[in-house]
Amino acid sequence: MIKKILFFLAVLINFVLSAQNNIPYYYHLSKQNGMPTEVVYDVYQDRKGFIWLSTEQGLFRYDGKNYQNYALDEQTSKSGSCISEDKYGRIWYSNFDGYLYFIEKGQLKLFKPHIPIGYLKFGLINNSLFTVEEEGVIVYDLMTGKKKKSYLINQKKLNFTHSDGKNFYVFADELLIINEKGKTAVQLPGALKNFRAGIMQNTKNGLLFTSKHENFGYYFKNNTFSKVSLPKEITFVQNTSFDGKENWLCTTDGAFSTNLAQPFFKGYNISTVYKDRNQNYWFATINNGIFLVPNLHVQFFESKNIITSLSAYKNQLLIGTQNEELFLKNIENQKEKLIFKGENKHEIYLLRSFNNSPNIFTSSYGFRILDQNGKLVYQDEAAIKDIVPLDEKNFAFAASGTCGFLSFGNTKADWKKIFPPQITLGTQNTLINKVRGKSVVFNAENLRLYFATNKGLFVVSKNKTQEILYRGKSVYISRLVQYGSQIFALTQNNKLLQVKDFQIIQPNVFQSLSQNKILNIRMINERLYLNSDNGIFVYDFKTRKQYKKLSYNQDFEFSQITEIGDKVFIGVNRGILSLPLSYQEHQNYPKLILDEVKVNGKITSFSSQKSFENDENNLELKYALLNFTPGEKYKVFYKINNGNWHLADENSRKLDFPSLSAGDYQITLKTEDKNASPIVLNFTIKQVFWKSWIFILFVGGLLIFLIIFYYRYQIRKINYTKQLEIDTIRLEKESNSSKLKAFKSQMNPHFFYNALNTLQSYILTNEKKPALTYLSQFSGLTRKILEFTEQDYISLEEEIETLKLYLELEKARFNGDLHYEISTKNMDHLSKIHIPVLLLQPYVENAIKHGLLHSRKEKILNISFEQKKDFLCIIIEDNGIGIEKSKIINAQKGNQKPASFATSAQEKRVEILNKMYKNSVSIIIENKENENGVSTGTLVKIQLKPMNVL
Repeated sequence: MIKKILFFLAVLINFVLSAQNNIPYYYHLSKQNGMPTEVVYDVYQDRKGFIWLSTEQGLFRYDGKNYQNYALDEQTSKSGSCISEDKYGRIWYSNFDGYLYFIEKGQLKLFKPHIPIGYLKFGLINNSLFTVEEEGVIVYDLMTGKKKKSYLINQKKLNFTHSDGKNFYVFADELLIINEKGKTAVQLPGALKNFRAGIMQNTKNGLLFTSKHENFGYYFKNNTFSKVSLPKEITFVQNTSFDGKENWLCTTDGAFSTNLAQPFFKGYNISTVYKDRNQNYWFATINNGIFLVPNLHVQFFESKNIITSLSAYKNQLLIGTQNEELFLKNIENQKEKLIFKGENKHEIYLLRSFNNSPNIFTSSYGFRILDQNGKLVYQDEAAIKDIVPLDEKNFAFAASGTCGFLSFGNTKADWKKIFPPQITLGTQNTLINKVRGKSVVFNAENLRLYFATNKGLFVVSKNKTQEILYRGKSVYISRLVQYGSQIFALTQNNKLLQVKDFQIIQPNVFQSLSQNKILNIRMINERLYLNSDNGIFVYDFKTRKQYKKLSYNQDFEFSQITEIGDKVFIGVNRGILSLPLSYQEHQNYPKLILDEVKVNGKITSFSSQKSFENDENNLELKYALLNFTPGEKYKVFYKINNGNWHLADENSRKLDFPSLSAGDYQITLKTEDKNASPIVLNFTIKQVFWKSWIFILFVGGLLIFLIIFYYRYQIRKINYTKQLEIDTIRLEKESNSSKLKAFKSQMNPHFFYNALNTLQSYILTNEKKPALTYLSQFSGLTRKILEFTEQDYISLEEEIETLKLYLELEKARFNGDLHYEISTKNMDHLSKIHIPVLLLQPYVENAIKHGLLHSRKEKILNISFEQKKDFLCIIIEDNGIGIEKSKIINAQKGNQKPASFATSAQEKRVEILNKMYKNSVSIIIENKENENGVSTGTLVKIQLKPMNVL
């Protein structure tokens, strides 16, 4: 008895606490499901749809799956609040030290011009930033960061600041209304001047002034203050919020709406309440993360008992628990009554009531039928899994070990025709034995009973039992439901099928759920409830419409579902959800956003058309799928150009396209929402320069040019070769001619005449020996000259011998008055050094004929050969009359062509030699003079490149 009293007291206390605390159905964002911290100060949704959170760990951006942190190493502190977005799409927030930060190009930056005096909210109005500093209210240009204006304020009485997007309000000893046009001051009511830690918030009724410590406030509208009372339960207000409709007072003991009687999340330290564009409410807390509420009218009644079954009973709610307790709940006043408590503490897994029966049917440790007060009417040890009424006194059941029916009275109904003639009242009547029954339905129109068992699906009709096969095989079903003559079956592998007469077919009304895993089904009135891994769906057979009732929630394990009046009740592991029968969860398809594009690891600003170099071919796309209903899964597809659609990895939110070839690309991303526009990226990866058309045309043109050039070059080369051959032949001809002339000069009549006269004189004077010597020298010289006509070059040794023979013959003419000397220097092998034939003799002859012949002094001729580094130097030097006197003498003799020491023939020959052998010979003829300018002889200097090998 004492235990029962204590139990009822516990239930009563739980009811009182529940009644005082309005807890809507929520999704809990916490560390358990990936939230980086559970201390949240502010929530904001930007124009793209991202949710921004200011927390103790800094600023985060949330897309429904991932949390991206934005921080700076030099931040004085990370925790802060007052998240806002400027007209340029930049997110701003202030840390609690008062420093302002904004996000630009994916990086958090400090707004350096602002010097804070503490944490005070800033304002963003058009292109201006409003802040409070030592000088007063400072207005900055958002783009340049330069100061535009400043307004003096009384900072000693400074209480709070606020911006509504049009005006910047300063709550001091008076209310200052500042905007881009100027400043307006409004006097405060006396009580408002004494507010400690005042707070301002814009509302539909004007500007709301509250205090952290007062239970009243003021509305300011049309320059008038009006006092307003606040809930008396409030002891400390730490923030206010406005969701566009409701005003929220965020306290350390829950959130209070000024229009709703009960507090929300009582016992939790609420920092802010935010309503996003999908009508979700974000209740941010200190130390408990965020409670995301999709609808304030979906209520959650928390229970200390683990609920295992629900059923409607005369506009009241039957609740079965894990401990074999049965409660009857009044849904009007929320009072619960314990009507049955089993002794074995087995869970009540079957709980049924039917309109045509006053009793309650339960299964836990055995099967029981109870009356409305919980008194036992019938009991059996059978483990009945499912039961359906045949009429008010007869019921078909599926149980472990047998399937059959219970009869508690005779009937003349037509369904009796399908059973055996013998029926035992008050006991089980077996139709199928030695099976584990799972579920049962009765088709009254066709008088058929369908039993789902561990051995297959069986139908009993007119005293006949047969198995229904699916594609020629037994089908294993966990749950059967029916609407009229339509029967639906849930298989053990979570597939939904339809039973039609003696066949099993695929239903065509649930195609959209084919990708979901169906966990359980329940038919209530004309609605089929399908509990899936993606939430609870409903199909209405009257309207033939399907909709989503609730999304999956890992914090609430959905179990049983029932309807009472205009309410739907869903049993969960922690209590019961109550929601309007007409409630349909708004189907918000996620918004697909291209968040970031990287090329070769670098963030790229992507335009509608973009060209990349050939080595910029590693593309990374980061996208966001904005969906803030936890547990919902949506697919993203992509394709390249006109290829097939590919399913993106739902855990990655990133697409990598490495080593793309050159060409034009179009990458398309889309979601399952057929009404949403896909994201299309067009870009080009350039060819390597040697594959580009310009390069190919250039190379082609260059190749044609080179071919033409080569052709012309070859033509020129051939012409040059031919010309060279012609020139060579010509030069050889000229060389031969010059040699001939040289030989002619060697063999000229004067020389022979003089030589023969000298020989004759020797003979007439009977000087035999000199005559023989002279004759031998003359003949030797003549022989060498004739031999040289077949040669182009002769050795230096031969040249010196020839010169000696010539000079000896000339010496005889001068009767010993001619002296000559031939010397060599730096020469070891004269026979290996070659010079052009008969090159020196004309210059030696000129030295004698034009220089020494007319000289009256001793006649001296010196010929020297010296081997320099790169050339041979030959000097022919005489002490004759010199060049000028020789010209005079030749002129006096009547010679119109003054004689030259180098005859024209020899000059021509030197020219030919230089053409043939590339300037190999140079000749310099100089007139020697003494200090008084008197000629002392002639010097011929010959430089040539000798040929060491003939």
